[in-house]
Formats: sequence, structure tokens, C-alpha cells
Amino acid sequence: MSASTSTTIELPVSGMHCAGCAVSVERACLRVAGVDKAEVNVPAGMVRLTLDASDQSQIALREALTVAIEHAGFTVPKVESTAAPVDHRDQELLDSSAHMLTRIRVAVVAGVPVAVLGMSHGVEVFQTPWAHWTQAILTTPIVVWCAAPITRAGWHALRHGRANMHSLVSIGVWTAYIASMASLIWPDLLAVHGKNHDAHPMPVLFFESAAIITMFVLLGRILEARALRHTTDALRALARLQPNNATVERDGHAVEVEIDALRQGDLVVIRPGERIPVDGIVESGTASIDESSVTGEPLPIDAEVGLRVKSGTLALGGSLRVRATATGAGSTLARIMSLVQEAQGSKARIQHLVDKVAAWFTLVVLIIAVGSGIIWFLVEPTVPAIALSVFVAVLVVACPCALGLATPTAVSVGVGRAARAGILFRGADVFERARSINTVIIDKTGTLTLGRPDVTGMRTFTESISEERLLTLAASAEHDSEHPLAHAVMRAATARGLALPRASQFSSEAGGGVAARVDQHDILVGRSSFLHSRGLSIEDRLTENIPTAASVLWVAVDGSLAGVLFATDTIRPDATRAVLALKNKGMRVIMATGDRADAAVAVARAVGITMVHAEMTPEKKHQLVREMQRSGARVAFAGDGINDAPALAQADLALAMGTGTDAARDSAGVILLREDISVIADTLTIADRTLSTIHWNLIWAFAYNAACLPLAAGVALPHFGILLTPSIAGAAMAFSSVSVVLNSLRLGRMRLDGR
Repeated sequence: MSASTSTTIELPVSGMHCAGCAVSVERACLRVAGVDKAEVNVPAGMVRLTLDASDQSQIALREALTVAIEHAGFTVPKVESTAAPVDHRDQELLDSSAHMLTRIRVAVVAGVPVAVLGMSHGVEVFQTPWAHWTQAILTTPIVVWCAAPITRAGWHALRHGRANMHSLVSIGVWTAYIASMASLIWPDLLAVHGKNHDAHPMPVLFFESAAIITMFVLLGRILEARALRHTTDALRALARLQPNNATVERDGHAVEVEIDALRQGDLVVIRPGERIPVDGIVESGTASIDESSVTGEPLPIDAEVGLRVKSGTLALGGSLRVRATATGAGSTLARIMSLVQEAQGSKARIQHLVDKVAAWFTLVVLIIAVGSGIIWFLVEPTVPAIALSVFVAVLVVACPCALGLATPTAVSVGVGRAARAGILFRGADVFERARSINTVIIDKTGTLTLGRPDVTGMRTFTESISEERLLTLAASAEHDSEHPLAHAVMRAATARGLALPRASQFSSEAGGGVAARVDQHDILVGRSSFLHSRGLSIEDRLTENIPTAASVLWVAVDGSLAGVLFATDTIRPDATRAVLALKNKGMRVIMATGDRADAAVAVARAVGITMVHAEMTPEKKHQLVREMQRSGARVAFAGDGINDAPALAQADLALAMGTGTDAARDSAGVILLREDISVIADTLTIADRTLSTIHWNLIWAFAYNAACLPLAAGVALPHFGILLTPSIAGAAMAFSSVSVVLNSLRLGRMRLDGR
């Protein structure tokens, strides 16, 4: 394939929910002539295809791909815009979760009585025909309707030459149900008779197995659908930063065009309050640029001629004319979206390993069951019930109840314990990625700090004005300003309980300061350049004791310098303890921030971090994570802004502050609901313990089958020295499930450092 003829397209695909689905879609696409590469992103519901356009037209190729994908059991929905695939996937997962929730409610209402009746073997009143038929009636809608999605997925996998957990669950559920119905209708069919057998043998029933398996597997599907749905929220939050239209100067006239029509070199007009749609260079105008959506820093920067601005940032308090240097896919915002989507699609799920093992396990179980039944039929041809009894015993004892419970029960308990500690996990794959973490990269603003400027000091230059009076005048003057520093001054005045007189004659200068009339005094509050422009001379009074990286607000009263306010981003009170807790766990702790080097170093030194990367763009943060990973590190990244989204998506473990932006939270596998970031260490503890529990659950489930399968296949009748009849097989299966659940419940008593 030549570079000149290759092209890349993306198709939305509905119906994908696991790694097995991804393999099926990839194989189907690669069978189409002209497709050189297929990469499936299950969370986004997309397949990215590299095509050789010389083989056939793209229209014909798309049609062939649609047919191939639909033949594999999936659908290719029609979308009308670039944002539509994400919206369609979100709606698909939302609908799936809602449908599963309805099914599990029905399964619980009907299944709990079935479980009680089925497990009450020692209670004589429950060993009557009415009790048996009650189980049958209640189990039928569970198996036929509630388990229908599982049955379809399992049959679909088998029909296309592969097997997964759904195949295993479907076989177990339907075998237990059909065998139970047959035994209920014809008790002699599965009854095991010895020399002193009863004239009216009791039917051998496994209805409770079918009901319980269905309930817990549906719960797992709900958790999976919700986790996948949240992964698309990050892309949507990023897309919202891109305006649909832009104003461009062409032939001396301002023309509004669609965003896709922008080209490099266009002169784009940015009005107050508008987001900048392109990367570019300011040619004229004055404004403050809020870059918090891209850099994560709370303080806006003053726009001046020659300043490079980024797409997705917000213009405040003024207009700009920007010469576009990058548009569309080449812009900063588009690159961030691409990095998030690529990193999300590359992540594995812990259930993928179980599916692979289950594929072989299913085949082995079926071979053993069929082979054992045939052998026993040849040994006892006059008693076909023996062969059927062996076949049922093998399938029941191998019924994947324990396998189905191993992951969802541990995840449910682990997530519940984490929630009590203020930690929100997004899925089972998070526990897997967290176990081997040895490096933690932490963003500064909003993570180690509060993410907002606060007045941390002030100084007066005249005895006639106290600090409280200085703050009162400044806050009154700033009352109508939308600048973050104005909000900081207002918060400081409110915290002191100061009464603020009403200001008049308010005016502001973008990026400079404000002027107002307060208590018959003319007040100026702003930067030194703003006061200079109003004819005031700033004396060199602050040669020492200035907070590192503080923003300085000068205050003038009636034309004379009255004082100064210092505003800094406050360090979280728990930050030092959080860093120490991570170091005590053997973690290497690194700070990565878009802030200036002096501010970054000051914060790092205060909290005990020695490795600092400052003035980091989103791409640089993403690159830092990748470089650390290439060097062998297993990286956790903690951040709170959209600028952190690519790094969060690339990291082996992504942790977002709950007070951060939607894109940061939705790119992360873990959200820290408490502002106490010392829970990062608790997060690693919970993940490690939960994954260990999952592994032990799976080990027990497979070990149980390895031990019981030979017994079930070898002997099935008491007078042959039988050890494992179908009834005993059902009890053994129940015991394995109870053991898995009890092991998972131990996580609820886990002790943590934070609480």
C-alpha cells in the first residue's frame, strides 16, 4: 500500500461490550478487500480502519464493511456529524444499562424465593410438588426473559467459532433449567436409584443455580455498561469547548462561518466571552485569556500582540483579532481529544483474561460431559438415566456460578468500601492497573493546591487606613468584576465579616484592574501597569517578604497609593501528608504542572516533592507519562483539569479530583470525592486488595472445577461407590459460590490509613 493511496476512516459500531466483540469486529473488517488495518475502541464504540483507496471507492468499501460487520452480529448506525458517534454510543450504553436494570429487578423478585426453596433441602415442607413447581414457575421468566441478553451473546459467540463468559453462563443456566424441568416432569429420568430406592423418587432440581447465576451476571453487565458510558463523557466535555461557528474577516468584512470552514491564515475575530476556535497569534485587541480549560491554571493571562493562543480557551473582558496557525485536527483541542480517545481505546479489561480461559474451559467441559455420558451409556446401556445423570452432574458441577461471581462480588464490595473512604472506582480494570503502580505524577493546581487564588497577605502604606479598611475598599470596588482575583478579594472580605458599601461609577480594563467610587473615595485596584496608566507612581516598597509567585493587587485611594494585596493558590492542608503516605508505600512522586517554574518549585518544596516539571502543556504531560512508561515505570496520574485529560487517559492509573472539570473526571478510572488527597494512597491499597481477592476467587473457582470434574465424570451412582451425584454436584457448586462471596465480603472490613 502506498502512502499516497492510504486513508483512515472511523465507523461507529453498536453491540460491542467486551474484548471478544472487538476481536470479532476486527476479523470481520480485515476480511474485506482493501482494509489493511482495523483497531477497535470498545468504550467509544468505534473501529478505526486504514484503507487502500486504490482497491475500490470509499463508498463501496464502506458498504462492504457495513455488511461484514453486520454479518458478524453487530450494527453500523448512520450518524450525521463528528460528534454523533459519541452521542450514539452514549445512548446505546444508557439504554443497555436501563434494560439490564429492569431485568435484574425482575430476576431478584423472582429469584430470591427460588434460592430459598432450592437451598432448603432439610425442610420437609419444601420437598413437595407445590414447592418444586413454584421454583419452576418463578425460574422460567428469569431464564427466558431476564437472561435473554446473556443467552444471545453466548450463542452469538459460539455461532462464530469462539466462546466467552456469556457462552459458559448460557450453557450453565440453560442446562440447569432444562435438566430441572425434565426431572420435574419425569422424576425417574434423573433420579439416582440404589438397591433400596424409593418407589417415588424426588426430582433432582437446579432451578436456584439458574436464577442466582442470572442475577449476578446481569449485575456485572450493568456495571460494565455504566463504566463504558462514562468513558465517552470526557470526549463530549472536550467537544463542548469547540464552538460551532466562528467570525472571520474576509475582504474587510466580518463573516460568520462554520468551524470546519476555517483555514490556516484566516483572521478570526474573538468577541468578549467567546471561546477561541483555533490556535493562533494575537494581531490586535486586548482581553484576558482564561486558559484553565487547557492549562489548568486559574489565573487568566493578559493578551497582547504576538501572544500565542490555543483553541478551547476563553476570552474575557475584551475583543481580539487572531491569525489562525492551526485549525481542525491540527488544533490544540483536537489533539487533546485524539490523545484521550487513543489512550482510552488501548486499555485492557481484567475480564478479558477470564474470557480467554473460559473459551477453552467451555470446550473442555463440553468434551468431558459428552464423553462421560457416552462412556457410561456404553457401560450401562440398559439404564440410560445413568449416562444422563453423569452428563448433568458434569455440567452442573462445572456451572460457572463461582466464575461469574468472582469478579463482580469483589468489585462491588471493593467499590463500596472505597466509597465510604471518598473514592469512586469506575471498573474492574482499574484494580488491575493499580496493583503494579510505582510512580505517581501529581498535577499542582486543584490537586496539591485548591485551584483558586486566595488573598494570603496584605500591607498598608499609610497609618490612616487599616488592613480591614483596605480590604473593604478593595472588595467594594471589585464587587462587579468577574476576574478570579476579584473573587479572591470578595472571599477574603466575606471571611472577615466585613460590611461592603455600595460602589458607583464602576469601570474595568481587561487584564488591568478596576476603578470605582466607594464612600466618597476614588478607588483603583489592579496591576502596577494599570495604576501607572492612571498617573500613579508605584514606589519600590516591596523588595522583600513577597509570597513566591503571588499575584499583586495595588490599591489606590483618592490618587494616593494606600496598600497592596497578595493572592496565591493555596496549598491543600493535607498535601504534605498525602505525599508522605505515597513515599511510605515506595512510590516515586513527581509534580507536573502548567504553572511557572518558580510557583511550581515553591509548592513542591512545601509538600516534600523533589522532582518537578513546570510549564507543561497537555501534550507535554501526556508525553511525560509515556516516557515514564517506556522506561519501565507503572504510572498513576492525579489531576483535575481538561488539560490533564490526555495524561489521565494515558496513565496506567488515572485519578481525578472530584472538584475538577468534567473531562478530567470522565477520563479517570478513579475519582477522589474527598478533597483530602491523602486518599490516593488508600486508593492503591484498595485496588491491590481487591485485585488480590479477585485472583483468589478465580483460583478457587478453577481449582474447584479441576477437583470436582473428574469426580462427576468418573462415578455417578451410589451402588458404584459414587462420590458425586447431581444433587451433591449442585451442593458443591453452591458451596463454591458461597466461598467466593464470603471471600469478597472480607474487603468490607479493610482498614485504611485515611479512615
